[in-house]
This record gives sequence, C-alpha cells and structure tokens, in this order.
Amino acid sequence: MALYEQLAVVLENPNSNDLGKSFDNIQQYKEQCISYYTLNGRNGQKSPLSKDTLFFLENSFAYINELIKLNRDLDIINTQKNQFVLAMDNILLGFKPLLNDYSLPLGSARTEKRSYSGIISSIDEDITNLVEIAHKYNSLRVPDKALETYSSFNLCIGAYNKYIQSFRNSVSEESLSSEKKLSEQELTILYEDSKEYYEELLLQFDRFNQLYEKYKE
Repeated sequence: MALYEQLAVVLENPNSNDLGKSFDNIQQYKEQCISYYTLNGRNGQKSPLSKDTLFFLENSFAYINELIKLNRDLDIINTQKNQFVLAMDNILLGFKPLLNDYSLPLGSARTEKRSYSGIISSIDEDITNLVEIAHKYNSLRVPDKALETYSSFNLCIGAYNKYIQSFRNSVSEESLSSEKKLSEQELTILYEDSKEYYEELLLQFDRFNQLYEKYKE
C-alpha cells in the first residue's frame, strides 16, 4: 500500500522539490514488496504482483526518473539565468550614466567662455569606463536564451563608442577654433555626425531594454 501511495503523491506533484527523495523511497518500497512476496511465494503464496503491475511500476519509475532529470535541467537553466541577470544589471549600473547628453556642459563652456579641457577629461573618463564595461561584458557566461539580448548590448557598446569618439573629436576641433568662434552653421556641421550617432545609440539601447525585459519575464 505504501508503494502505491508514494507513487500517487509523486505523480500528482511532478514539480516537487523532493522528487529525488520520493523516488528513492519508491524504489525502496518496491524492493521490500518484491522481497516480501518472493519469500511468501516460496511458502506457497501467490504474489499479487502480476506482469501488468510490474510493467506499470517500471514505466512509472522511468517517468519519474525523467521528471527528475527535467527538474534538474530546469534548476540549472534558472541558475544560469539568475547569474546572467545579476551580472547584466551590474553592468547596466555602469553603462546608463554614460548616456548623459554633453550638449548642456558644452553650451555652458561656450557661453561662459571656459576651457573645453574639463569636458574632454570627462569624455576620456567615460571612454575608460566603457572599456571596463566591455571587459565585464565579454567575460559573461551567456545562457542560450540570452544570446539575442547579449548581442543587442554588444551593439549598444559599439554605438556608444562610435558616438563618444566622434563627439570628442568635434569638441577638440571646436576648442582649437575657440579664438575665431565658429558660427552656428559651422557648429551644426561639426557636430552633425555625433548627434546622429547619439540618436542611434538611444534607439539601440531602447531595443536592448525591450529584449532584456522580455528575457527576464
């Protein structure tokens, strides 16, 4: 009776955390049952374990064993996902502040006729931070289902690098021309590429966020 009760419990709760322990108990009950009826069979008692019953038990054991493997695989997948999300969230804490718009401090430098060196130093610091972020990103262990998200963030890194390098070059060029003061049209042309790259960066980061939020669901 204990054998069938344990079987019923397992089959009704295929996602139980103690499925492995229940499987061991069932195997133990089965061996005890067979031993008992084998012993009684020698004393002239007929075993109630028919071929159909034994077939049912073997199929049940095979099914439960498969459930254990599936649950184990699922645990591994969930662990890998949690580790990836934790690492990715940490990377994003460093990346999001890099998305600041330099147009405000640049405008202040022009209005107040201050040196551009502070802006350039800040940009160089962001570039250094980007290199560190890229290093962490390249060291990630990526679950199969996170490959699209991972590739999308790689595009964000590339888009940011293209933007910040272009912007730095424009600021450097403007600083060298500060004595003659460039016209609004000349400034628009000078920063045209970096403005376009910044818009591309924001679009790419938005695409990444959509994929990442979907992956975390």
